[in-house]
Amino acid sequence: MASDGAIVIVLFGFTVLVALLAMRDFRAAGARSYFYQSNFEPAVTMACGRGFGVPQPSPASLGDFLQLRRDDFPCSDLSGSTIQPLLEAAHANWYYLYGATAAVWKITGVSWAAIDYLDAFFAACMTVLVYGLFRLVAGAGVSVGLTLLLTLSPANLTQLL
Repeated sequence: MASDGAIVIVLFGFTVLVALLAMRDFRAAGARSYFYQSNFEPAVTMACGRGFGVPQPSPASLGDFLQLRRDDFPCSDLSGSTIQPLLEAAHANWYYLYGATAAVWKITGVSWAAIDYLDAFFAACMTVLVYGLFRLVAGAGVSVGLTLLLTLSPANLTQLL
């Protein structure tokens, strides 16, 4: 039997691939995800290198992006805005999610479709953790089988949205 390290690497890569393909298929079928995108103004300003805040005045294109009327946002649209830092606890609670999203967007450009990569990464992390939990009570073969059963279940794949 393969070592747990090799199994973890294969499960991680497999889950990233499955998650990306599932999200592509969901979108092709017309499904739209909703995860409070209207709150992601600070993630956009962070991705654009302007810090943790909200633009004043807020460009209309940013409103369209946050309301899902467009899939991408060019950072150049923030050039006429000053960034007002956020100090409220409501936004601070989301700081690390905004930061992770901004990190992806710094690489890919600000786009909702780019978040699929972050989503796939987190799905793969959860698959590996589920495998680890199963390994506490079962052998590698049973653990892989049960992990794949849960990973590929329609209920789990739907949660990717």
